[in-house]
Amino acid sequence: MAVVTSLESAEWQDVDEVAWQETMQEVEQGWLAEEPFPDLERHFIAKWFPIQQKDKTRLIDDFSICGVNSAFGMTEKLRVDSIDEIVAGISVLMDTDGFGTRATGLLGRTFDLKSAYKQFGVDAAHAERLKIAVKRPGGGIGYFKVLALPFGATGSVAAFLRISAAYVGTKGLSIPWSVFFDGLEADTTFYAEALFKLLGINFASEGSKAPPFSEKFKTLGLIVDAENAKEKTVRLGHTPERSSELLDTLEEVLSHDQVSTKALEQLHGRIVWFRTFIFGRKLNAATRILSWFSRKPLPRIALESKLRGALMDLKNHLMKSTTVSINRDLNETWIIFTDGAFEPTNAQPASIGGILINPSGKVISYFGSYISGTLLNDFLAESRHPIYELEIFPLVVAIRAWSKFIMGKW
Repeated sequence: MAVVTSLESAEWQDVDEVAWQETMQEVEQGWLAEEPFPDLERHFIAKWFPIQQKDKTRLIDDFSICGVNSAFGMTEKLRVDSIDEIVAGISVLMDTDGFGTRATGLLGRTFDLKSAYKQFGVDAAHAERLKIAVKRPGGGIGYFKVLALPFGATGSVAAFLRISAAYVGTKGLSIPWSVFFDGLEADTTFYAEALFKLLGINFASEGSKAPPFSEKFKTLGLIVDAENAKEKTVRLGHTPERSSELLDTLEEVLSHDQVSTKALEQLHGRIVWFRTFIFGRKLNAATRILSWFSRKPLPRIALESKLRGALMDLKNHLMKSTTVSINRDLNETWIIFTDGAFEPTNAQPASIGGILINPSGKVISYFGSYISGTLLNDFLAESRHPIYELEIFPLVVAIRAWSKFIMGKW
């Protein structure tokens, strides 16, 4: 009843008309079915409402509010492949015998499923009790039976991830379902498209979302550049459009003295995705500060020095960010041991050391030294027992001394 009450008490807005029209389209598609007389005591009523995102309206189906998401659980852990798996796969592929002899090198493309979740049905028994409520034009509430996987339900995520693993494609057709393929692009396209058609899955077969195989291909706002793949190097970076848009957003926020916490929350989500394959404590620290301010219980907050500084760090990173190089070196694991010690009673109280070991287990280089003079005084000015600084300092020395050995490796 709380869901119905909240919808009834809200004033009608222009976006509600968009929501109603889209609801009718889903009814025509067979994804929803009107329910004239829902049992509000026995049925789970989800909230179906619109939000405005820049130039488009997005419908949100909230299945947490009616307890559906809380009722879902699973014993196994969901596996969601990320850019890390793509990078690792490309690196392994470049290490395969005969890779350099292929005429085409490395080609890739993406397949875009149309209304991906909506192509798969809900269990009939669940559909009988699962409803959504949406505001009607002119007043009142419309109720609809959910026949296709709803995006806002936790169970839908688990179901779709199982489907997207496409076991029949990987085992039956030996297609590596990712954004990289090793030649035979025409055959691979045919097999993948034929499998989609056999399974009745709608996908983009033409236009910008159905690109041909290419040495440069996009996926999730990233560009994979395989033009130099035959030389065992592939580059990965964000699209210029994604970087430029995010930079514009940061500059817009920094141009004001106040900002809405909602805008900070949206910016934080985009920053988190943008830095998913970027290492660095400074960028992580700036992102945590942004997250902390975005969760303040106020509609607007002042752009104080700490928040402004974090946003400036993120902006400076965006302005100088470069692509990441993927090569066979990623398969090499080098080990570095470092340590620092502080014994105030000794004549030389502070010391550091480090050892570099190559993938074959051989010691390549090492260092050890006492710390004294100005540097130690700087450490003691911040702490009476500066063990933290002495543990971190040998890492800095190791990176600077051995960067030529460990660059681009695990």
